[in-house]
Amino acid sequence: MILLIPITAILLAWIWMDVWRMPETYLWLNRKPFNCPMCLSMWLSLIIYLCPLFIQETLFVTTSAAALGAWADQKR
Repeated sequence: MILLIPITAILLAWIWMDVWRMPETYLWLNRKPFNCPMCLSMWLSLIIYLCPLFIQETLFVTTSAAALGAWADQKR
């Protein structure tokens, strides 16, 4: 349960930066913390920590599914 927040934050940062490429798409997002995976993960973990448990669990499940889907798509 304690790893739910950091894993979710890391996966969200990975999807945000490497799958969606948001900092490259929108130039006003091309600054810290949006273009730094370590900074973005830290801020996302803080935000997720302040959310209720059902939102944390929902984010974990949906982010894990999206990350696994993106990983499987890259393997082809």
